[in-house]
Amino acid sequence: MERAKGIEPSYAAWEAAVLPLNYAREGRDFPGFDTFTMFPQAVRSLVAALSLGYCAEGDNAPKGVDHDDRDPMTREAWARHVAFVLRCSGAATLSYVLANAIGLPHPVWAAMSGVIVGQEKLDETRTATIGRLFGTVVGVVVAVTIGSLLEPLHADVVVQMAVAVAVAAIIARRYPMLRVCMWTCPIVFLSTDAATPLAVVGFQRGAEVLLGGIVGALLHGLSETVISAMVTAAPEKPEAVKPKAASLPIHDD
Repeated sequence: MERAKGIEPSYAAWEAAVLPLNYAREGRDFPGFDTFTMFPQAVRSLVAALSLGYCAEGDNAPKGVDHDDRDPMTREAWARHVAFVLRCSGAATLSYVLANAIGLPHPVWAAMSGVIVGQEKLDETRTATIGRLFGTVVGVVVAVTIGSLLEPLHADVVVQMAVAVAVAAIIARRYPMLRVCMWTCPIVFLSTDAATPLAVVGFQRGAEVLLGGIVGALLHGLSETVISAMVTAAPEKPEAVKPKAASLPIHDD
């Protein structure tokens, strides 16, 4: 008895080779399923989804639609997709290069900060950058102050970090925008060494984070400027003047 063919493989029911909508069973080569061919198809589908119809041109463009008649908002959306990828990558790379060139010992914090501050909208990036910069300064001040007070008492670094984070949490509870100060304290304490004073370590970590945040915000502002210059409203086409139909002469009988 042959199974009815539909969306499921047409194997005999008594073979129990597959279950409905289950193509993951082992021991059977399913026709049409090839990882090396499915993966490029998935990539193409993803690119097509992100393009939002921007690539519809040439032979693929709808008939009767000119390439320049596409919705400018579609071009803006596509430009923002590309700009987001480029500015995130650029922020991480440029922040790392600048921090390394300046001589900061841990440029990784600059690269991370440059990516973290980047948001979808410029206002959100500006808010995140301000919060991260001020929160970092507060966290460095708290960590250096608590460390300077407890180190003469021979308190372990774990105790110093616990007290510093507790103080930072009190500040963050009152000012949620400065929440970054809570994890700035552990960064300062856990990146110290015996040869470098705690105040110098705090200054270095703060400089790395501030550098990355500024670079990320500047690249976002630059990308918005470029998008505004590139994406302009489509010019209105003048309406074609239709010839008036000639009126028939009226004869009086």
